[in-house]
Amino acid sequence: MTETQRPVQSGEVTITAGEVTLHGDLVIPQASCGLVVFAHGSGSSRFSSRNRYVAGVLNDGGLATLLFDLLTAEEHAIDQYTREFRFDIAMLSERMIATIDWLGSEAAVKGCLLYTSPSPRDARKYLVCRLL
Repeated sequence: MTETQRPVQSGEVTITAGEVTLHGDLVIPQASCGLVVFAHGSGSSRFSSRNRYVAGVLNDGGLATLLFDLLTAEEHAIDQYTREFRFDIAMLSERMIATIDWLGSEAAVKGCLLYTSPSPRDARKYLVCRLL
């Protein structure tokens, strides 16, 4: 990362979604023109080396990134055995909406164009794009 690409803001964030607190990693490069959200619901997490690599490439290109988990650590541990949370679309959707609303209140990303897709496997029709 060059001096001009140094992030203005980088670190762990917490997002309140109903009665739970979600954790994520937000990186906002200087002169960021957009924001890409990586939402993890099961299987992998925000610590996925593949998604961290992709996020780094996007950061180097001037895009902000948020990698976050839709499940709490406790839910993730239970879901590994029961799979009861990964298909709770209503709960996951509420948490995704809470996260997008949280982003809309963050001054550091005001005016950014937001891109999000719940999974790389999803069709383009699920892509969400809006101005924060």
